[in-house]
Amino acid sequence: MMASQYQYLFVGGILGELLSFSFVASYFKETQSLLEAQGAKNVSIYQPNSFKTAEDNARELSAEINRLWQTHGQKVILFCHSKGCLEAMFSLMERPELFRTAVHRVFCVQPPFKGSSLTEKRPGVMRSRVVNRAYRASAKVWPGIRCLKKNAYTSYFEKMARTRSDIVALVEEKVVTVKGAKYDAERVAWILKVSHQLLWQGGNETDGLLSLRDQEMPGFNVREVKIPMDHSDLFTSSKISNEDLAFKSDVLQRLLALA
Repeated sequence: MMASQYQYLFVGGILGELLSFSFVASYFKETQSLLEAQGAKNVSIYQPNSFKTAEDNARELSAEINRLWQTHGQKVILFCHSKGCLEAMFSLMERPELFRTAVHRVFCVQPPFKGSSLTEKRPGVMRSRVVNRAYRASAKVWPGIRCLKKNAYTSYFEKMARTRSDIVALVEEKVVTVKGAKYDAERVAWILKVSHQLLWQGGNETDGLLSLRDQEMPGFNVREVKIPMDHSDLFTSSKISNEDLAFKSDVLQRLLALA
């Protein structure tokens, strides 16, 4: 595949607005440059409002996809990360005609399709109880973080898969799920050390925020690829991630081969 055939849109997750600053994490910036180095001409970054829920942000994402389609006339490949994957799925299910026409592929990288196992109760594990209490307190004032509640959207996806054969065909044609888990604990990003350890203690293969099970799409039979990486590795800079540009470039090439 020639990278210049398509245009590209990175869709961010929770706190994407903050992580975008170069002095924090340069969210997507290095990956954008690598994609352009591989021949991509039109590469955009879109940060949904991380305060809002995924379903509330879906309309704005659809408008951005339509704007790119109308502007450049090339089909869009989406690289969605974390909560951004939920925005993309709600957009697809609300505007299937747009995705049929304007979108070539949707890469859902480390998607919280089943929420995060970090929000599960673990009796007797003090650090886990602290994490759960912090989550519940945040969810009261931060609607966007409610998207990470365990199985927050599982029944919705399963219902769509049962009742909308047109959506099933579209999802299974367009979507590739990119699941991550980091097996070398020493190379996990500093910001994810504690949560990575908590999930491993619970018996979960994890990227530090999501277990592999969390990243499965309920109800739909989509293509999947599994890559050894933590939740920060593909899209943030060395200020957070412990992986280098060669790692990011290799993953991008693998994904573009699936496009």
